[in-house]
Amino acid sequence: MVEVADDGSITTKGDANAVVDSSAVDQGRITGVGTVLVPRAALPVLWWRTGEWLAFVIFGAVTRGEPMPAPIINVEALPDDAEDEA
Repeated sequence: MVEVADDGSITTKGDANAVVDSSAVDQGRITGVGTVLVPRAALPVLWWRTGEWLAFVIFGAVTRGEPMPAPIINVEALPDDAEDEA
């Protein structure tokens, strides 16, 4: 969709076209289906089917809210000015 005129007609342009379509279309003649694409949403299914169990288990732990091991920080080994940030 390129433009909606005051009378409600819509000017369109196809993905493969370099220029807009030559005639406008009435709003009532346009039907469409909206889709939502969620990148990587099917990865757990892929991991299950291919037997990538480590990735599947980590995904399950993260999405269930399981606590992940926290990194161990040795405060004594940090420089003096870094202790304020930690």
